[in-house]
Amino acid sequence: MNEEEIRQVLVDIGYSLSDQDANWYRSSAVYRGGSNPSTLSINKQNGCWKDFKTGDTGSLKDLIRLTLNISDSEINKKFKQLTSSVQVKPSRPKALPEEGEIFSSSIIENFIDDNSYWNERGIANETLEPFGGGVCTAGVMKNRYTFPVFNSNQDLIGITGRYIYNIKEGALTKKWKIKGAKKNWRYPLQVNSKILKKFKKVILVESIGDMLALWQAGYRYVMVTFGTEISLSIINLMLTLDPDEIILSFNDDSGRGEAGNNAAKKEYKKLSKYFDENQLRVCLPSGQNDFGGMSTDEILAWGKINHVRTI
Repeated sequence: MNEEEIRQVLVDIGYSLSDQDANWYRSSAVYRGGSNPSTLSINKQNGCWKDFKTGDTGSLKDLIRLTLNISDSEINKKFKQLTSSVQVKPSRPKALPEEGEIFSSSIIENFIDDNSYWNERGIANETLEPFGGGVCTAGVMKNRYTFPVFNSNQDLIGITGRYIYNIKEGALTKKWKIKGAKKNWRYPLQVNSKILKKFKKVILVESIGDMLALWQAGYRYVMVTFGTEISLSIINLMLTLDPDEIILSFNDDSGRGEAGNNAAKKEYKKLSKYFDENQLRVCLPSGQNDFGGMSTDEILAWGKINHVRTI
């Protein structure tokens, strides 16, 4: 069966499907009377499914059998009836998703090994080493400590740099500059993929500076959102990981417009469409606006208060 045939069978037995990458997400678990439209993931190619609430998995036949409440002996006959009635019109091939530009590795080769900017802010060389960053002296990232971003194929899909000098008042220079399609970034998965899989936890922060401060304090199951919106790419990653806990730790902007606080509430609501509320927590930085402005001791105190464990 192809994707459209599987889709029609699912619709015929009562499923509403929301298209997203290789799977259909945000589908209610009709087979057990579930009403939350975000608990079931169904593979488009073969109909295999996973219920994120119960942990149950199975084949397309299993889902049909459970949904229609029929016996094992009846499923083959019913499956044949459903598939024989499918009529799918030929459709145009779907375009591949935009993956963004692939950059030349020569960009990294020209980095200068100078960690003084971060060292002055309490970040040790040992913390910085796994991320392969350095200072650019020319080009779009001139005078910026720049970090490379890789995809799962180790292609360089982006760079992001922090300006290392004081920015004059009124200047148009931004603290951070990004080059590449950040909507596709899953940073720093290139470094902590095994950690995320092992500990089944994710801390979401706004910037690399926040991530480095947490990393140095021993919190290494962390992902950078590069702003106050969680991309679909990161959501898809977390659906695949199915973590026990997702902690939103955007900047605490109390008294400063509360952009980070409001964003945390908004993104919490977004994530609650995909995950159970017992998987989600909001734990904003304490005492400072962001983790980058906190000492390691302050971050450890934050972790103790919020029951967030180091690794």
